[in-house]
Amino acid sequence: MIRRPPRSTLSSSSAASDVYKRQGEDLASELDGLPVLMVDSPGFLGDAEAGFTLAAEALLKEAEITAKGVNIDGICLLDPFWRGNMHESKRILAMAGIPVGVVLSHDRLPSLKNAAPMTLTTNPDYASFLGRPGGSLLGLSSLINTLPEATDAIHGADADPVLEECERAEEMVITACEKYLRRNDPPVAAICAQAGYAAFFADLLVRYLGSDHPLILPRNATSTPGITDYDQIRSRLHQDAYDLVIGSSYETRILPDAAFAGITPPNRGHVMLGSRPLVGIEGTLHAVELILNAVMDQKKKSRQMPVK
Repeated sequence: MIRRPPRSTLSSSSAASDVYKRQGEDLASELDGLPVLMVDSPGFLGDAEAGFTLAAEALLKEAEITAKGVNIDGICLLDPFWRGNMHESKRILAMAGIPVGVVLSHDRLPSLKNAAPMTLTTNPDYASFLGRPGGSLLGLSSLINTLPEATDAIHGADADPVLEECERAEEMVITACEKYLRRNDPPVAAICAQAGYAAFFADLLVRYLGSDHPLILPRNATSTPGITDYDQIRSRLHQDAYDLVIGSSYETRILPDAAFAGITPPNRGHVMLGSRPLVGIEGTLHAVELILNAVMDQKKKSRQMPVK
């Protein structure tokens, strides 16, 4: 959360009932004149992505575009990859000579007085809408398309070192995936996650592993409704013989014999302490590792199971 001592941020949820809404309005009047930002979030009537956007709208009233460079958007503590995404984004921008204005939402509130005119996103489902949208760092193709425009706006910036590393990383991905496909069929995959991450993994599966139209069950609503009903998810997952599930512990309970890559909470039985990204170059390498290790580990387990 972005903070400015002694100013604080108060989130008022409208989830429970009109009673809570009235209490929030009463509280707002009591706090009038005090250094408090009121955020009326949707709570259980909405979703985390909508709540993040509403909080960002309240915070961005403090923003002033005065700095050169770009802002990093999409950093949310609910995302298990937020720290890795932040570090990888800063690494890539530093390599290209692009200064960072504000990291949303990680920096302290005074940093909003030094925001940059362009914003690059790490997770498109956590959007803050600060400045001019400059593209996404999620996926090599998005990175390759995004970075040149960002460098054009900064004197002395150069995207070439990053683009060269992108080429080397893609060669590594192609080599690893081709080695897998020499002995195995393309995975039949189902992806249950935020829409942006789901599309990213689907693209990797189709582009490098030859998967045919992975099933995507997005957690959040975008141009299509989000799917969060457990019975509906179970019904969709039982409509085909999926041998790879990318999502949360809920889905692996439905298809316990499928390979599993956990990218969405809850991910029970898995400890994640390090800063593993999904964005940028290292994020693509990490995502392909998750997929290949999941399917190869499952095949090992299948071979070790006793024949009934």
